[in-house]
Amino acid sequence: MISICRIVLLLCVFHAIRCQTECSEEKADYCASLLIPFNNYNALIPLNTEELEEYCRQQKEMEECVTEYSDLCLDSLVGQLSQIFIQGAISQNKERCEKRDNYLKYVNCVKKIFQPLRDCMKNFILDLELVSVIDIDLLIPTICCSFGKYRKCAVEVIDVSCSPNEAEYFTSSINGYSSDLVAAMCLEYEPGSSRCQDVKVPRTNTTSSTYLSIFPSLNRALNRLGNEDESR
Repeated sequence: MISICRIVLLLCVFHAIRCQTECSEEKADYCASLLIPFNNYNALIPLNTEELEEYCRQQKEMEECVTEYSDLCLDSLVGQLSQIFIQGAISQNKERCEKRDNYLKYVNCVKKIFQPLRDCMKNFILDLELVSVIDIDLLIPTICCSFGKYRKCAVEVIDVSCSPNEAEYFTSSINGYSSDLVAAMCLEYEPGSSRCQDVKVPRTNTTSSTYLSIFPSLNRALNRLGNEDESR
């Protein structure tokens, strides 16, 4: 007969293996990168009905992946804030997949903008690379002003490449990614404001990012901010 102690030991080992498997930041980063269109250079950019069907199926999987990581692997508060942030992308994808004709009628614009928008996102990711080591007082300015820089880059790409109706549709999507968390955090450093002009965002010397999305860097920043509040 297996002793109770041995059963407990086996359960503990199983739990450790499960968490180690599911708490992969690399996997969560990959999933998050696919939640925002034009983010991952290897991501599917749907250009017809069949590709959009596959895209929408994939989004469900990526949403579950990121949500599970936030629930299992992050501190409670950081996980909740992280999910609030990513909710902006989830909401935009849900609308895109529920109203597919609206997206497909602007597919010619998509063909023009997807590569430049990926470059805008790449710079955004690089801007957040150093949140683990920069002065904590620079965290919120860096996040907010870097988002403003990304949004400006994306909107300029869209305006130059697309018709007014197309531009309105995709600009609305970009704005939708600025979730309630960004809105709450950035009251003092509204993206594009004069205060952001005075913020010098520290950058790495490399042009190649460690991450595929802003998800890992954002979680590190939120964790540092949470620890700072607890120590006061």
